[in-house]
Amino acid sequence: MIDPHSEQQIGDVDRSLSVIVLAGFVSMYSMRFCDAMLPEFGNMFNLSDGEAAQALSYYAIGYGLMQLFSGAIADRVGKVATVRICILGGAIGALMCAMASRFEMILLGRLITGFFSGGIIPMIIAWLGDNVPTSQRQSRLATLMSATVLGTMTGQWTGGLIVAWMGWHIAFYFLVVFFVVVAWRLSVVPSDKNHVASKATWPVLVRAHLAQVRRLFFIASARRVLLIGLVEGLLTYAAIAFIPTHLHQSFGVSAAVAGGVLAFYSLGGFAYARSAKALLRRFSSQQLLRAGTLLQFVGFFGLAVSPSWALDMGLCMLTGFGLLMVHNAIQLQATEISAQRGAGVSMFVLMVFLGQTLNAWFGGKVVDAWAANGVFYVAAIGSLLVSWMLANHLRQQSVSIP
Repeated sequence: MIDPHSEQQIGDVDRSLSVIVLAGFVSMYSMRFCDAMLPEFGNMFNLSDGEAAQALSYYAIGYGLMQLFSGAIADRVGKVATVRICILGGAIGALMCAMASRFEMILLGRLITGFFSGGIIPMIIAWLGDNVPTSQRQSRLATLMSATVLGTMTGQWTGGLIVAWMGWHIAFYFLVVFFVVVAWRLSVVPSDKNHVASKATWPVLVRAHLAQVRRLFFIASARRVLLIGLVEGLLTYAAIAFIPTHLHQSFGVSAAVAGGVLAFYSLGGFAYARSAKALLRRFSSQQLLRAGTLLQFVGFFGLAVSPSWALDMGLCMLTGFGLLMVHNAIQLQATEISAQRGAGVSMFVLMVFLGQTLNAWFGGKVVDAWAANGVFYVAAIGSLLVSWMLANHLRQQSVSIP
């Protein structure tokens, strides 16, 4: 049981969190690390742009698949140990890419890296749910969010720099070293104190985890949160992927300029994550939800009608700040949908991931039929829908709690 008045326990968690967030950083870093390598893959292996982009989709497939197994692994070894295993698994996948002589080997390596990376952030979130009282959890989730936003931003940036300076083979060796260093640092994080290792066989554990997942859909509050995650991924969370396309279509800017503008989205998210503790102390959750929704709406709608790519920098920053503010509140609810937090958080991540996958297809149709700014009109309306769904969920939760 968590004692909300135990300052010693929270202090221990915060010390562990300061290290374990490195795993969240490297997870998102590895996801975006490959973006700048696609032209290199195309040139070396004589691939089209679409074929080279499979390096991204294979990572995403692996990331989604892990959500079906991470809970079973955590039941056997604990959440902290699961994160350690996933970090080492990511290193193996990156090493396969570094040693690859054929593109198929790169795809297999990216699949393995994505698979193991998919077990890191959900298990950190579940670990926080086990060790931090609900009233203090959102600020700790924001700390994790700071690390993941930085990982996304620096993965895109340094991946391109290392490839330009030393080639993609060396870039992947660099990623291997990064994974190994983080695994070494995680050795100081204590294992889950209350974890009792299951003695069941792996098939039994996997079946039990899948049964927990199925039970989630029979819980009304869990269904609402999972649906919110799906809608957020579909309508708002993934819309930023179309910002470079929009900038190229509307203003004819180069890829370098488009990437620089997109970085302001990450800066906005990072600014929220760093200020979250102060904001949560000063404002209520409902006030922050309304403010985050307003910033998203203004940001997305502004991107759709903006007359200048320079103005889009500020709009991207507003959007990133508002979107992460709302997403942080949704993440908090995801930690509460099931007593088996590993299963609950994994399914929430899978829903957000599924929404983003659908967005890639749906958004592409919108871009082909209309223009890239059409995606942002949809996202602006979507931000209102997500906020309404979350507010409705919170109202129903308050009614159901005596």
